[in-house]
Amino acid sequence: MHKPLTLHISLAGLLLAVFAFQFEVLQSIEKALLGKGQIHFVDWLFLPHGLKVIFVVLLGASVLWGVFPVQLAAMWFFLGTSFETALVYAIVATGGLWVSLALLNFPRGKIFEQRVRLW
Repeated sequence: MHKPLTLHISLAGLLLAVFAFQFEVLQSIEKALLGKGQIHFVDWLFLPHGLKVIFVVLLGASVLWGVFPVQLAAMWFFLGTSFETALVYAIVATGGLWVSLALLNFPRGKIFEQRVRLW
């Protein structure tokens, strides 16, 4: 298999595993510690978002093709939302990552560059 494709499939699998860990393990611990109240959907430590941002900064916009289906699957299966709601959320979350990439590249005058140049 092509090396970049293998990398992106592996990253998508890692992101899906982190979503599963977040919703099945960490969220249960947080609910046990915080109890049920007004803020029972608050995640104090949301690992999938941090991982998505790291992927986009280091590898560029090409990872968004793998992030979108993982985001869709995570919202649909782990949170039990309707497919339509999961689709809208996945579009917004993936679009937000693209906007972040454009803003990080803005000072260099190349907002549509494939990846962020850190040096």
